[in-house]
Amino acid sequence: MNAGLKVAAFAVLLTAVFGAAWGAGAAFDPVVAGAEPAHHADHPEGRPETGSGGGAGAGYQDH
Repeated sequence: MNAGLKVAAFAVLLTAVFGAAWGAGAAFDPVVAGAEPAHHADHPEGRPETGSGGGAGAGYQDH
C-alpha cells in the first residue's frame, strides 16, 4: 500500500470518527443544561479570600 494512500485513508477515518462523535454529542442534551450559574454573594467585595500557606492553589476553598 502506498504511503500517500495510507495517510489519506487515516485522514478519512479520523474525520469519520470525529464526525460520529460530534453527531452523538449533538443528539443528546448536555448534562449541565439546566444548572444555574454560580453565585458568589457569600464573598466580600474587594480582595479575594486568602488562606494560610502558599504554593499551588493557595487561597482556594472548595465551596
